Amino acid sequence: MQERLTRWLSDSRWPGDALVALAAALLVLFTGGNGGYVEWLANTALVATLVFRRTQPRLMIVMVAGLCLLQILLTSRPLLGDLVIAAVVHASAAYIADRRWGKATLTLALVGAGLAAVRWSVIPDSIAANDAPGVVTEVPTVLMNFLAGAAAVTVMYLLGSRQRDRRERAAEQVSAMEERTRLLTAERDRRVELAAAAERARIARDLHDIVAHSLAVIVVQAQGARAAALADPSVAPAALDTIAETSRDALAQMRQMVGVLRAGGPDPTGRPADDGPVPGGSVRTAPLQPAPDLAALPALVEAVRTTGLPVHLQVSVPPDLPVPVQLTTYRIVQEGLTNVLKHGGPAASVRITVTGPQPSPLGPALRVTVIDDGRGAADDPAAPPGEPGHGLRGMRERVELLGGDLRAGARPGGGFAITAVLPVQRLVPGRS
Repeated sequence: MQERLTRWLSDSRWPGDALVALAAALLVLFTGGNGGYVEWLANTALVATLVFRRTQPRLMIVMVAGLCLLQILLTSRPLLGDLVIAAVVHASAAYIADRRWGKATLTLALVGAGLAAVRWSVIPDSIAANDAPGVVTEVPTVLMNFLAGAAAVTVMYLLGSRQRDRRERAAEQVSAMEERTRLLTAERDRRVELAAAAERARIARDLHDIVAHSLAVIVVQAQGARAAALADPSVAPAALDTIAETSRDALAQMRQMVGVLRAGGPDPTGRPADDGPVPGGSVRTAPLQPAPDLAALPALVEAVRTTGLPVHLQVSVPPDLPVPVQLTTYRIVQEGLTNVLKHGGPAASVRITVTGPQPSPLGPALRVTVIDDGRGAADDPAAPPGEPGHGLRGMRERVELLGGDLRAGARPGGGFAITAVLPVQRLVPGRS
């Protein structure tokens, strides 16, 4: 009960101070003695200023200073309401933002204590032995009265300053915690954004690698079949079979990727990813195939050769290379062949070499080169102008993720060259 009352008085400034002022007024009324109307009015006015103790302490200082000055002039003794002076000194030190107000109020209170000690130490005429109009008591008495008043207001000033310091330290701690929370929230949001951006980039790379290569093969096969069918219609079925096979393979890879995305990643137990519902309430699943590796390069090259593009492949690497290195190598070769199909022209040929690991500035590394002698994107009127396409950007991102180096550009004698250096020592063989 006492704790709740204390908390209420601390939180409710206007009602709390009004309740304190009312209690003080009742105390003065019943214990103030019979000093007459002037003393009763002075006591009531002094305790009434407690209403402004925390909400308007400057107004309280002015009111109390004026009332005390009138009291010194009109009364002959201290009053019970003079205890408000200690309260106003405390309020000035604890609740006014400008600390100069507290110091000024303390100084004013000390001056008032000195004036009151001198004024109220004068012995009335009826008590004076020599019937003089009035004499001042001994100096020690005046000094004691002054020191008592000065000690009271000084202690209240120190208590108010301490309360203010504690409140400011608590506010600084709260502010520091809020700032820390804000920074942690901003850092979390930044990490979420970076993770989302990285995931979008990964999805974009995979989509481009799957769709762009397959469509390039399909376009070349369709154009070649159309031209060949005019001269020999018997070649059309073979071209259409290649188009259908390429389309089925691209569709299967797309369905597998979508299934993995929906499931949040491949199941570590090897179960197939959910590929969505089908009529009848059953669930159609697409089997999860292993990521393309170096063993899939001959099939990739053979599929491109069916378009009529001469491709020479040379692979001289150990079989236990890390999975990320093998996948990145496959995607580089795939993108290189796609670029040749799109921009190399009808007379182009490609040479692919994959060798290593061999010493390099990055440590033991795999070296991948895709070189063609076609016209290149710079001389292709159908190629969009401007920055490099998504394929080159995706290759560079894949290589940088492995800590490698990629160089791609037109050859001086014609054609295009892609060279990638993929370090293998930083990765665990056979694991992603």
